[in-house]
Amino acid sequence: MNQKNIDEAIRDLEGDYIEIERLRAKISENIKEQIKIFSSYVEKILPIMNFIQQKGYYFRHPDFNVRSIRGPILGYIAETNLLYVYDIEERRIKEINMYNKEDKVIWIDDFIEKHDFDAAMKGLLHVVDRQKEIINNFQENITKRGNLIKKYKDLV
Repeated sequence: MNQKNIDEAIRDLEGDYIEIERLRAKISENIKEQIKIFSSYVEKILPIMNFIQQKGYYFRHPDFNVRSIRGPILGYIAETNLLYVYDIEERRIKEINMYNKEDKVIWIDDFIEKHDFDAAMKGLLHVVDRQKEIINNFQENITKRGNLIKKYKDLV
């Protein structure tokens, strides 16, 4: 490689570096906006979360087959059995090892940067519909049991 090619390669690297830094700044800006959206919505629905928790209902997530009494489910990694919840009492995001129930605080900026923001928001949005989901489950249970009673009632 001659000097001209080296100089050209360095100019390309410098241009790429500037582009990388621009993109990094945009990602950082987007993460800050996601944190703002998440935090604002948490504050908005905090009374609903408190109500659900005080009534002893579990929090669920529409995409994951897990539940939590601590607060809304924000994410779940089945391979490692790690559950991410918004702990209502501590008002922090927690990572819970479902094997041994150990938990640790996850800073919101780390969580938003490394995890699925859409899944976290679905978990928060699901809080509003939780009681309707419980009512539907109870109605389905009553219907199923009623049908079984009809089916076997003549046996006694």
